Amino acid sequence: MMTGKSRRAAWLLAAPLLGVGLALSGCQQNAGTSTTTPTVTTGSPVTAGATAPIQFTSDFDAAIATAGQEDKIVMLDVYTDWCPPCKQLDEEVFSDQNVAAEVNKDFVALKVNPEKGRANREFVERYQVQGYPTILFLNGKGEEIHRMAGFKAAEGFLEELETARSKANASA
Repeated sequence: MMTGKSRRAAWLLAAPLLGVGLALSGCQQNAGTSTTTPTVTTGSPVTAGATAPIQFTSDFDAAIATAGQEDKIVMLDVYTDWCPPCKQLDEEVFSDQNVAAEVNKDFVALKVNPEKGRANREFVERYQVQGYPTILFLNGKGEEIHRMAGFKAAEGFLEELETARSKANASA
C-alpha cells in the first residue's frame, strides 16, 4: 500500500516523463463528426523577420472563399494554448522566413482552437482531428487534400507545403 509520501514521490518522478511524452508525440484529443462551420479565434500574426508575417485569418468561410477565388490552398492550424508542440510551431516554424514566404504565396492561413467555442469543437470533430497540432490543407470547397499531425521543423514543414501543392494540383 502506498503512503501519501510515496504517492507524491511517484508523481514527482512521473510528471516530467509525462510532459516529455506529450511534447514528443503531440497532444491528443478524441473526435466525432459534425457539419458546423466555426468562427475561429486567433491571436496576432506570427512575425517572420524581413519576410511579411503569416496573417492567420479568423474566418473559416472567408478563407475558403479566398482560396477558391485566388486558386490557393487553406492551411489550417488546429492548436490549443496548452500544447507544447503547438507553441513550438508558432515560435520556430511559422516565424521562419522561408515558411512565411511560401505560405503567403500559395496558402490562406487559418487557426482553430477547439477549446474556444462550440463551433470550433464541432469543426475539428467534422475533420476528425485526433491530436494537436494538426495542420489541415483544404481546397476552395473545404475538402481536405492533405494533413500533417504533430510538429515538424521548418524544413519538414516546407516539404508538407509542397506535398499539399502537389495533391491540390493532382485533384484540380
